[in-house]
Parts: sequence; C-alpha cells; structure tokens
Amino acid sequence: MDNTSVDDAIPLLEEAKKLDPGTYKYDYEIGYAYTMKQDYPKALEIYKKVIKYKDANDQCYQMLGNLYDYNGDPASAIKAYDKGLKKFPTSGILYLEKGTIYNMQKQYNEALNLYETGIKVDPAFPSNYYRATQLLCSSEEEVWGMIYGEIFLNLEPDTRRTEEISKLLFDT
Repeated sequence: MDNTSVDDAIPLLEEAKKLDPGTYKYDYEIGYAYTMKQDYPKALEIYKKVIKYKDANDQCYQMLGNLYDYNGDPASAIKAYDKGLKKFPTSGILYLEKGTIYNMQKQYNEALNLYETGIKVDPAFPSNYYRATQLLCSSEEEVWGMIYGEIFLNLEPDTRRTEEISKLLFDT
C-alpha cells in the first residue's frame, strides 16, 4: 500500500488475517485500502466490523466516523465518535474529529467546545490546539487564539501547519 499498490495489498492482508484472526489490524488496513481507493461504502462496511474487535482502538472509531462523513452522513459520524468516546474518553483525536464536523456545519461554539475538551483530556495532542487557534484568531477572543497557537507551535515544530499558524499569529 505504501507504494500505491493498493489492489495488490488487499489479498495479502486477507491472507495475513487468516494467520492472525484475533486482531483488528488486518481489517483496519483492508478498510484503509478501500478508503485509499475511495470505495467509501466498502470501507465503511469493514470498519463497522473493526470496532467490534476487543483490541480496537480510538483510531478505529475515528475511521468509522470519517467514513460516515465521507458518505455524506455527518449525524452517523458524530454517533460513531460518541461511541468511541465512551470507550476512550481521553482520545484527543475523537474530540478533534467531532469538532471538525460541527466546524464544517458552522456551529463554531460547539466545535470550539469540543477542541477545548480535547485539549483538556489529551494536552499533548497538537491538532486540537491547531483548530482552536484557527477559530479563535478570527473571533473576539484573539488572545486565546494566540495562546493556543503558541502551545501548538511548541508541540508541533517544523511542519506546514507550523508555518500556517505562525503566520496567523503574526497577522493577528
């Protein structure tokens, strides 16, 4: 899959799954392969099974929610993230994804609340600071945007997003 041979990877992953059927990892990768192929309905079908594994993690719920969103069903995406948050209440990534749905729906206060909850429960995860900075620097709460932006810059140095937030802070 790393070499964009997604179609070649799927049968190999299916064979590997037969050797170790008790883990979510092979189905996760197969679902990811279908996501790369933009076959979202097939990937969604697979991820519905992935979350049933005992060792499924928060990224499994993230992918399930994302696939609902890709399929044009943000309400089901939110339900998937909520189900994941019940199992993984300190998952910054699930708060981020849920906040992103609300952000896309222009429900900015709800989005910000979710990003800030993600910051509270998973303070080392930089993406919630990134999104909160973007929202707050274009609001009347610019100072909080700058504070979150500075924290983000410390957590994620030397990336494209770092350059973007650095410019945003300068402009603000």
